Amino acid sequence: MQSLESPNISTPMVLTDQQRNVLEALQNKQTDEYPLSDWYLGALYALDNHYNPDRIAQAAHSLRELLEKLTQVVQESDIQIGTIDFKGMRRSINDRILKDKKRYPEGWKDKEINTHLDKTLRKVVDYFERNQQPTRGERIQQAVATIDPMANSLDSEIQERKRNQLLRLWQSFERFTHHNSNTDIVEFSNCLKELENTIFDLLAPITAQDQEEIQTILRSPDRSENDVERMFSLIERRGANSVFFFQQIAEITDVSWLPELEKRDYFKHPSSVEPIGDGQVIFPLWWPIRYLAKISSQVPDAAIEIVLQLPKIDNPRVYDGVLDIALQLHGEQSAKLKPKILEPIGMEYPSRTYRYADLLAHWTKENQISDALELSKILVAFVPDPRLKEKQKRRKENPMSWGTLLHPSARFNHWEYSEIMTKGVCPLAQMDPCEVARLLIYATSNMLSLRIHQDEFDKAQDFSNIWFARLHIPEKDYGNPDETLVHTLTFACEKVFEKSHDAITDLDKLLRKQKWKIFKRLRQHLYSQYPNESTKPWIRELILERKDYHQSEHSYEFQQMIRQACDHFKETLLTKEERTRIFDAIRSGPPKDDFREWLGEKFTEELFQKRQHYFHRQQLTPFASVLFDEYKTYFQELESKADDRISDENYPPFGVKVGAVSNRSPYLLEDLANLTDEQLLARINEWETEDEIAEHDSFVKINIEALANTFQTLFKESIIPDTNRLRFWMENGERIERPIYVRMMIYAMQAHVKEKNFNQLNEWLTFYEWVLSHPDREHNADYKLGDESRENPQWSNSRRAVGDFIGVCFEKEVDVPIVAREQLAKLLETICTQHDRRLDENHLKVMNQYDPLTEGINNTRSRALENLITFGFWLRDHDSDPNIPEVTTILEKRFSPETNYPLTLPEYAILGKNYPWICSLNETWAIEHKSDFFPQSKLPEWAAAFSSFVLGNGASKPIFKILKDDFNFALQHLRDIKNRNQGGREPITVLGERLFHYYLLDMFPLEGQESLLERFYQQTGKKHWANLFNYIGHRLWNTGKDLNQNTEDRARKFCDWRLRFEEPTELRYFTTWLQAECLSTEWRLKTYSKVLDICKVEDWGIHVKTLCEMLPNHTEMVVECFFKLTEGTKKDNIYIQKEVANAILKAGRESKDESVRSKTKLIRENLLNSGRFVLPDLED
Repeated sequence: MQSLESPNISTPMVLTDQQRNVLEALQNKQTDEYPLSDWYLGALYALDNHYNPDRIAQAAHSLRELLEKLTQVVQESDIQIGTIDFKGMRRSINDRILKDKKRYPEGWKDKEINTHLDKTLRKVVDYFERNQQPTRGERIQQAVATIDPMANSLDSEIQERKRNQLLRLWQSFERFTHHNSNTDIVEFSNCLKELENTIFDLLAPITAQDQEEIQTILRSPDRSENDVERMFSLIERRGANSVFFFQQIAEITDVSWLPELEKRDYFKHPSSVEPIGDGQVIFPLWWPIRYLAKISSQVPDAAIEIVLQLPKIDNPRVYDGVLDIALQLHGEQSAKLKPKILEPIGMEYPSRTYRYADLLAHWTKENQISDALELSKILVAFVPDPRLKEKQKRRKENPMSWGTLLHPSARFNHWEYSEIMTKGVCPLAQMDPCEVARLLIYATSNMLSLRIHQDEFDKAQDFSNIWFARLHIPEKDYGNPDETLVHTLTFACEKVFEKSHDAITDLDKLLRKQKWKIFKRLRQHLYSQYPNESTKPWIRELILERKDYHQSEHSYEFQQMIRQACDHFKETLLTKEERTRIFDAIRSGPPKDDFREWLGEKFTEELFQKRQHYFHRQQLTPFASVLFDEYKTYFQELESKADDRISDENYPPFGVKVGAVSNRSPYLLEDLANLTDEQLLARINEWETEDEIAEHDSFVKINIEALANTFQTLFKESIIPDTNRLRFWMENGERIERPIYVRMMIYAMQAHVKEKNFNQLNEWLTFYEWVLSHPDREHNADYKLGDESRENPQWSNSRRAVGDFIGVCFEKEVDVPIVAREQLAKLLETICTQHDRRLDENHLKVMNQYDPLTEGINNTRSRALENLITFGFWLRDHDSDPNIPEVTTILEKRFSPETNYPLTLPEYAILGKNYPWICSLNETWAIEHKSDFFPQSKLPEWAAAFSSFVLGNGASKPIFKILKDDFNFALQHLRDIKNRNQGGREPITVLGERLFHYYLLDMFPLEGQESLLERFYQQTGKKHWANLFNYIGHRLWNTGKDLNQNTEDRARKFCDWRLRFEEPTELRYFTTWLQAECLSTEWRLKTYSKVLDICKVEDWGIHVKTLCEMLPNHTEMVVECFFKLTEGTKKDNIYIQKEVANAILKAGRESKDESVRSKTKLIRENLLNSGRFVLPDLED
């Protein structure tokens, strides 16, 4: 029989160093599903079998499979081999739509979708979904970026070459997989060698070795060509190597590498903006430009040539580098970069625009004035409102709509624009004020034109009196750009008047040509600042052309101009006849009819005379130095009678005044104290006004509220201590016409009670019965209620004050005598059972969101229920009777179906919150009436009560036993309570916290039908799971080091349970669990390691610091966790302190365990490869 045994004996292969390195790199990355190293080794064995005629095809199959799955292992995505025929898909969709249109001749609106149209729509959806899938190149790019997180730091050509390399290799091996083809073993071996080099470059931990080699070459005084070639192979291998290289040569400003970089086109492919999804982008640093900026002052001509040849790019960081270079160069050399500096202005992603201010200042200093002016013209210009077309359309529909106002904008934010003006344009104005003033005039005129719709363009009204009250003084730092523009224009024009006297006439002519009102204001301002023989005729012209001295107040700039000119020129400014005409016109005003129309029914001759005198003073003040005869005498009389002087700030447009508005009583406390009680009563009843503004201070209001506060002080300090005076007010309450004064009396009595003055307590409580006899009036839309009103008095606030007084009586620090029991109970019953307008008419929402508990605390009747419970505990402290019948009796009246005013949601919220206290007062009664507190048959009422109970109370075993049925009911009706947001926390979130505490208290098991906690998880979603997991971690962290063993065991059991579900949303909050010293350190580290296998974690810095603290006794586990963390740095921008990283690396290197030392090397490699460290940072 012929032997089937092969003539050659299979023996293990002897691998080369390169093959062993590749095999190890693949073993570190492979998974059970994709055994990359087996495919590679199988390919080598197949290729080594010279007796196998199909060895190349078989080896190619394995290597092709390896390439296909490599990207999935590192990026969970396959290389897309085939191409999608999008053009064919579009043609097919178009054909179907044409056929569908014939089936729907009247259109598709409100028509039923038939099966044909349904199929068409599905094809459209499929087309767009396929368009959203990454291309083959994008998938490879993602894979490369995962392996090399600093890949975007490489030259874009190198990145493209790396992307194409994997695809090209796959295509080569695809060709070799065809059986019986005539294959070239040499060509195949070359492909295999390239594949091995590619895999090793991508996967092997080599960054530390590479950076050591880069340092060695940089330090070498005699570099060879081989050294140069080796350097570029190193920096093209890894993004981190590239960054390291450029950082090193930039730091030492080594210009010797510039020719080599130019020769290899490193300055021709700047990095573009990279989209990262959801409309977000990142701006990669382009390291060659940063290096060039560092050395530009040494090689200015070369730097200029390189910059000017750069292609236009969308990455602002590239242009940041250009600005840095321009700031390093001197004079004309810097200005040569102007074309590139202007290039990014207006681009979608602006660069560090505040640097333009520095550049303008630099060019001005270097005397590059024309270039600085050209740049300034572009920088200061405004662009049209981005919503112009939308507003124009809306204006056609409604010309009066405020939403159509146009808002042109600068190209920069407020701070940047202000920096450009103050640091750049203003110094330029010092050098060439005429040209700067000219370009700012045109910029301002254009800005104003962009604010006006075309149909109003012929009007000269610019509304500058509204948006720019002062031309020369900025009202705040970094104001709106339009204000900054005008302020800088004013500054430049002032410099023309100061430095360029020959150009003043030309400037004045240019200002006169402008149609907008602000330029006339600017002329008036300039004339006021520089009165001289040149400006004198212009000033006279403005004064004499005005025709409305009798009617309109002087404007701010106009009166300044008059005053300064009169002081400077005296009587030579205007003739006596001209002044007489003006002064007579002033004294003839203001028009009485206009004033009467403005005041309406409040008009009186006395008020008009007051207004007339003020108007005359105001109009004559600027002319004060040139008044004569009767005009001067009249003005002096007005001045002598005035309480204050007229200043610039009394003229419009008025500058912005900032401050707090305060109230002031019309009468001083001393004035009221001198009145008898009868006089005082008459005074508070009769005085009435609506927020009168104080004559000399617009921030002070004189009103009833302030008078009432003064009355309260008097009542507390002078009336209550005087028995006779107090009796007068107690007996004459009916004569007090405004309830606000009754409220202030109650406040004063409350202050005395807090000071434990109980002598008149009985009289006060009797007085409160009278107060409560005034019902909380139902609302009538025909009149406005208020406690300041005599005609329609509202007693709500006074009733609330009584409730607050009762609450104070039960405070521990006050503790009124028990003899007041009966009266206090009577008052509480009255408040708890009477009408409450806000509750019964549903005038709620004291907050932005509806919240029953907050409403309950802020309404009189519901708040009284809480006072009732406090009353019960106050009685218990003074009476041995355990039942406290007053409390239960009043509550039963509120629960009764016969009550006049059924309980509202805020009242249920108060009762639910306080149910444990009711149980403490009378548990038997509370259990019997549990369904009254938590009526499951009335879901909204139950939800308000139970939500407030959960929010207001911690875990209690006795209460849980009483309310277990309600906890079960809650889990069945989470939807009814989860949207109620009370006190900033959702009840459903707090319910989860309470259930966890009850689990810790052994009230139910962790899992199974009896577990309320498991049912909570079944009924809720990831958001609530995450909140609860995070909350528990915080509680454990804040517990300290001591925790009883049972609680620790149950907490750990809970965490292990949640780990089984592997839900990243909650596990990423393991941060606080890791810090919880009450839990075993070993357990925390092991659990943390499992968490890191599932998801990324929050608060990196805290994690690493905590790991460092665990090092001494748990080095192996700390190193393992830190290794997993640093694997994550490949994808995330994470900060790790150098000291912390080195501490863990040092402990790992010193470990006796080889596996720990091996992982430590990988950690070091990951840190270097992330680009967040360079070799010197992590050296031993």
